[in-house]
Amino acid sequence: MDRKGALVKLSICPTPIGNLRDITLRVLDTLKVADVIAAEDSRHTRKLLTHFEIKTPLMRYDDHHSEAGLDQVLERLRAGQHVALVSDAGMPVVSDPGVLLIKRCLEEGIAVEVLPGASAFVNAWVLSGFPGESFTFYGFLPRKQSELRSKLAQIKSRREPFIIYEAPHRILKTLTEIEAILGNRPAVLARELTKMYEEVLRMELSDLIQELTDNPRKGEMVLIVDGAPEEAITGSIEDELKALLALGMTKNDAIKAVASSRKIPKREVYQAAIDL
Repeated sequence: MDRKGALVKLSICPTPIGNLRDITLRVLDTLKVADVIAAEDSRHTRKLLTHFEIKTPLMRYDDHHSEAGLDQVLERLRAGQHVALVSDAGMPVVSDPGVLLIKRCLEEGIAVEVLPGASAFVNAWVLSGFPGESFTFYGFLPRKQSELRSKLAQIKSRREPFIIYEAPHRILKTLTEIEAILGNRPAVLARELTKMYEEVLRMELSDLIQELTDNPRKGEMVLIVDGAPEEAITGSIEDELKALLALGMTKNDAIKAVASSRKIPKREVYQAAIDL
């Protein structure tokens, strides 16, 4: 039941990020009583259901790649069916499918409940040792180099640590870009969280790059990078622009990135860029 006492129709069910024993009793109960389970990958979820002897029917739903399944799920909800939404691992919506479905349910007055459970970046943050007051979570950073550099330039001057997810075959490239734009900073790389070979590496970005070059790692990864030191924030606009232009960014992209990172109007940065 939701707070208004209405029958809950859509249940957001987090699944384990590695260790099957981490699933909650509430999630198991919900998966058993739901009319259907909407899964990011039905083959992956079938293994979870088989392990816990759950017979609830499955349907595929992944709004990251296609909206085709959205209407099918909504039709079931409008008909009064109870739908449980799961992703392959962790909390749906958090860098996983589900946001479009939840948005439509809220627009149509369909009740939604979120069950508590695992999310990889939370485990990594707690293990990091960084001060716990604030951080920014970006999910997966852009893959295209120009977009990645622009994004990193926007967050270069922010004081709080940031957290991203990254795949093992891209982690070295991403780390190299981060160090090139943000400079050498303390970082934490967590991988295989909650699994037998869980590992947490705490070191400077340069050392982390060397470690992964010498000893490549597998498994999904969470990267946490410390916020900007005071001197990085107090540097001049001109110096920041020059650094971005030296990396190959266009003047327009560099102006946008500096304006975003410093939270100032683009015209102020444009004036500084005229003489460059």
